Order: sequence, then structure tokens, then C-alpha cells
Amino acid sequence: MPISLPIAPKEPDLFDIDNRASSPVEDDEESLGNHEGLELTVYGLDRKTTQSAVEHLQKLIREVQKNTERTPEVDNIFKAIRVQQASSRTPLDYAYIYLDAGVIAQPRADILQALRKTLIKDNPTIRVLWRTHSGPDKTRRLTFPMDSQKQAHEMAPKLQEWMEKKKYPVLMKYVSRPNGTWRITIDLIEPDHVDAVFSSPPVIGGKTFYPTRPRYIIPTYGYQVGVLGCRDWHSAQRVLDKWIKELCPRSDGLNPVYHSQMELGGDVYTAVLRDWASTVKVAQGKDDLRAFLAKDALCEHITSPHPGLLYGLNSSGLFLKQGASERPSSEMLQLRHEVDAIRQQGIEGLQTVFAAQAQTRQEIATLGNQLNTSLTAIGNLAAQHNLSSRTLQLDMLISELRQERSSKETMLCLPGIAPDIRANYLRRIQECEHELVDLRQQRDELRDQQNALTFNTSAPLAIVGAPPGIPAPTQPRAQQTGVATTSHAANNTPPAPTPAPAPDQEQQDGQKEMEITNV
Repeated sequence: MPISLPIAPKEPDLFDIDNRASSPVEDDEESLGNHEGLELTVYGLDRKTTQSAVEHLQKLIREVQKNTERTPEVDNIFKAIRVQQASSRTPLDYAYIYLDAGVIAQPRADILQALRKTLIKDNPTIRVLWRTHSGPDKTRRLTFPMDSQKQAHEMAPKLQEWMEKKKYPVLMKYVSRPNGTWRITIDLIEPDHVDAVFSSPPVIGGKTFYPTRPRYIIPTYGYQVGVLGCRDWHSAQRVLDKWIKELCPRSDGLNPVYHSQMELGGDVYTAVLRDWASTVKVAQGKDDLRAFLAKDALCEHITSPHPGLLYGLNSSGLFLKQGASERPSSEMLQLRHEVDAIRQQGIEGLQTVFAAQAQTRQEIATLGNQLNTSLTAIGNLAAQHNLSSRTLQLDMLISELRQERSSKETMLCLPGIAPDIRANYLRRIQECEHELVDLRQQRDELRDQQNALTFNTSAPLAIVGAPPGIPAPTQPRAQQTGVATTSHAANNTPPAPTPAPAPDQEQQDGQKEMEITNV
């Protein structure tokens, strides 16, 4: 009796299709099998023992189950979820998730995709991808070809030491001889480190060791097919989309192709389909594709490409492997060594040139900083001179107002002054008082600004461009001690501001003003 499950969606949830990466290089490694299946690979798990990854992943799934609303459909889904160990001999940081066919007979990529999305959302430290191929994971693998068995065993620890110095953690390494060629295989933990080593190969003992990487395409979704042999076929995507649409018509009128694109520089066509039945039909449709191309006059000359489930194509190898005649000869290896030596010499020469340029730029930057400091100090001196002139003008205006006020107060003391003239004198005295208050406030503000500039320019200016080893000329003793010199023009110092009136005199003037005002 069929169990109760949620209805499969008509559109796959491709929530991270833009964040997927594929390897860009050829794979000469022997295939480990062509098993087809729908599984997830979870990276970043504990790897203390061979069982740590499985136990960690099972714990994460229990957390998801705990936080999910319980329904009969949900219970059936979690009954079907299984966790598979990646290796029983080597502690690895990843494990697999699949659905038990005994519980859910029909493949349901939408269920695994929903679980994948939840695991990524709840656990930012792990990575969850669709399983790329059967056998051990090769998405983080680097392979270093060696000339002999002796060189392979000698270089294996040196390469690991180089990785450790670069802070590239190694998951596992081993020496092997597939197809008669000795090589060192290293699996790293972080994918970014794999890209970094591939773009900047290790140099050990003056020799550069160039790595290779397996060829693969990480699936976007479980119902994903691929078609090999599309190189130089510019209309491949349009033609293959049309072929799948005619091969797998749907009763709801929807296009069976939900998403398609060309991969690996146009070598492979991939398509995400809406259901498992269409996926199987396209993967087994080699003869249908040949007949479809033969009906089109523009495509009949194209050698029939090979379709298949993307998981299976990755497992069996995406491209033809190199034959024995294509392996590098001893002359080619010697030529590579010579090119490596020339490359190393060029790198050393460029490093010398770059170091000289960096030193020149540093010297120019130092001179620029000194010049900016000098210009700033000169600007401060000019501003200080301007403030001194304005302060002097205010002092002169204050002196004139005081004289006018004193004159009016003297006139008030004379006998026989008419009342209207006395009133005019009193009004003018009050106006002088208000103007004096405003002028004193302006003068105090200018003095504060002048004091701030004086503090900023108190340090002696650095001599720009002074020859090394010759000390900068010292300033006159009078200027160092803050005493004003008589040669103002020679020293380029601003004139000293007019001294402020003594506080006693200011207080006496205020008392006198109060006494006269009260008359």
C-alpha cells in the first residue's frame, strides 16, 4: 500500500544554482563505476573517527526533525532518510544522504532538495551538495604526476609540508600508479584552497609541480541530465531543449525542461527536468536523439551526442581518456623542467624590480607627506597673521569707543547742559556699552582661534629634500623660547597681537560706567 507523501512540485527549487562550481580540467583517473542514484553529500562534518561524520550528520537530521511540524507525510519522509558512511577505513569529513527505496519507491528529488535547503540554512558551517559521482569524493582533489616511484615517495611529505606552510589543511593523501604513471593524490578540506593551489602551483627545490584535477559537473538537482559531445555546436542548447520538449510532452502543457545551460566551455549540455520519468527517458534516449537530428537538414551532419543522467556521466568520466601515445615523454618532461627554471629566474627578476619600485614609491610618499606638512604649517601661519590683523583692528575700535564714552561722560559732568542733550549723551553711552560688549566677544573668539593656530605651528618645519646625514637648520633661540624678534620680515612670523587690557582696568571702567549711568 502506498504511503502518504506531500505532492511533488511541478517546478524544482533551484535555490543556489548560481553558487555551483565545476572542475575545469581533464581527469585521467580510472573511473570507479557508473552507478546512478539520487544522493546528497554533506561536507564539514566531524572526522575524529570513521563513524564521526555519520553520527554528526544523524544529529543534524534529528534537529531538523525536531523543528519540523509533525504530520503523517513528514513522519514517512524521516522514516525513509538514510545516512551512508563515505569510508570505513579513513576518517573523512563528509557522508551521504539518500531515501530508502523500501519506504519511498519513487525517486523524489524535491524531498532531498528541501532537506538540503534546511540543512544549509540551519548549519552555516557545513556544505550540502548533490552527490557528483559514485565512489570517493573527488571535488577537492589534486593530483601531481611524478617521474618515478622514488620521486613520488620523496615528494609526498614535501608537498604536504608545503600545504601546511600555506595553511591548506589536508584531508588525505596517497601515492598510486594508475595506468603506469606514478602520482601523488591529495584531497584538501577547503575548495578555495584547491583553486589557490591550482592557480599557484607549489615550487619545491626550484621545480614547479603542476597539479591536475578531475573533470566533473556538480549537479544542480536530482533530475538533471547531460549530453556529451557538444563542442563547436553553437545551437546545441536550443536544439536539445526542443528535442526534450518533443520527447517528453506533459499533460499540463508545461515545458519538461525547467532549466538548461552549457557547461565546461560548451562541451556539455545540462538540463534540469520536472519529473523522474522524463529524466529517465532523456537519459536513455540516444537513438531518439539520433533520429531527431537526422530529420533536421541543419543538424544531420552532427555526430550524435551521448545523453545520460549527469550523476552517471560524472561517474563514468565526461571525456575520453588519454591513450598511451599521448603520455608525456622524457624529452617533454626535460623541456618542462627547463621551462620551470627559466620561469623561476623570471620570477626572481620581477621580484627585484617590484622591490625597487616599492622602495621608490615609499620615498615619493614620504616626500609628499613632508611637503603636505610644510604647506599646512605655512597655511596656518598665514591664517594666524590674518587673525592678528583682525584682532588689532578690533582693539583699535574698542579704544575709539572707550574714548568716545569717556568724552560723553565728561560732558555729563558739566553744569548747565540742556535735558535733551543730556538724554542724547546717555543714549550714546549705552550704545557704546553694547558695541563694546560685541567687540570684546569678537576679539576673544579671534584670540582663541589664534591661540589654537599658534599651538599647531609651534613645532619647527621639516626641511623638505634635505640631503641625508645633514641636520636641518635650527631656528633662532628667540623664536624657540617664544620671545618675539625685531626682524619680523626676515623670520616670516606674524606680528604679535595687541595685549588685552588688564583685568583691573576693565573692572574699573565697568564700575565707572555703572556710576555714571546711575546719575
